[in-house]
Amino acid sequence: MKEQKDHLDIDLDFLNRKDSVQVAPKSESDAGQTSATPKVSSTEAKYNWKNILIIGGIVLFFGWAIFSGNDSSSASDSTYTPPSGGNNLLSDGSQTFRCSDSNYDRAMALKPSTALGAQLATESDTLDRQIAANNAENADLESTYVNENDEYEVNNYNYRVASYNSERQRLMNAANSFDQRSKVFNASIDTYNNFLDVSCTPQ
Repeated sequence: MKEQKDHLDIDLDFLNRKDSVQVAPKSESDAGQTSATPKVSSTEAKYNWKNILIIGGIVLFFGWAIFSGNDSSSASDSTYTPPSGGNNLLSDGSQTFRCSDSNYDRAMALKPSTALGAQLATESDTLDRQIAANNAENADLESTYVNENDEYEVNNYNYRVASYNSERQRLMNAANSFDQRSKVFNASIDTYNNFLDVSCTPQ
């Protein structure tokens, strides 16, 4: 026995209607892609303007702070005291002085070279040792007995005397050169210390 099939009653008359339906045309680039220029809501646009204004305000504030800092440092040059103590200088007597920016720069230009001071100190120690050795050789020569009939002894003694005199002359020249350079260096120390005394404040 065959079951009776129920048919669905579907109205297909709308297919025959010719009502115009407007659809936005698609461009070739829209196929399979989302729109390249999404619409931005008005609230998002407001937030973007707020961000721009905030960033612009921060940039202007830092620009103002930098330029006003340069003007104030030159105006208050004599009273500026860095928190880190970077403008502190030592005199030759190891006293600490604090200077303004401009006086600090001048003092640094006048400050004697520590490398030259160390070199002169080493040179002085070397000269002292060499002079002491030369004086010891002189004392030994004066106490040496020479048999005038022994040609070898006489020649050896004369050779030692010639070497002593040559070394003595070299040491005198070196000592004179050292004295001149040492005087110039000491004068630069005095100039530096006097500048600190006059232009900077002792701590």
